[in-house]
Amino acid sequence: MATVDLTAIVRQLYDAFNAKDVKRIMALAQPDARTTNVPFGAKASYGEDAERWMKAFPDGRCEVTNIIAQGDCVIAEFTGRGTHTGPLQGPTGEIAATGRKAELQCIEVFRFRGGKISESKLYFDTATLMSQLGLGMGATAQGRPATAPPPRH
Repeated sequence: MATVDLTAIVRQLYDAFNAKDVKRIMALAQPDARTTNVPFGAKASYGEDAERWMKAFPDGRCEVTNIIAQGDCVIAEFTGRGTHTGPLQGPTGEIAATGRKAELQCIEVFRFRGGKISESKLYFDTATLMSQLGLGMGATAQGRPATAPPPRH
C-alpha cells in the first residue's frame, strides 16, 4: 500500500488558495471537513473559509515556511500577505475594507482521514492583524472605538 504524503496535500491547499481555486481546495478536504479560525472563534467549511479570506484579501497569498507531519496530523507555518480591499467577517461583525496591506504569521494544524483533510485549526495574532488594518485593539468591526470596560480592582 502506498504512503500518502500529507505535507504535499497541505502544500497543494495553499497553492490552490494562492490560485483562488475554491473547487480544488474543497477537493482536498472531506465533505464534512471544518476549519476553526481560533482567534475569531469561527467554524466554517473549507469552501466558506477560503471564500471569506479571498473576498477580504483578493490579492492574498500564503507562503509556507515550515511543515511538520506526524501520523494523521500536519502543522504548517506560513506567512499570509494581502491588501484588505473587501469585507472580512470578524468576531464582532463585518470589518469593512480598509485598503491596507497586511502580513501575518500563521500556524495551521490539520487532521487527515482517508488521505483528505478532515479538520484544521488556524492560529494567528489578532492584535497584529487589527493594528495592520488600522483598527487597533480598541476598535470594533466597524472601525469605531470600543467602549472601554470598567476598571477591575
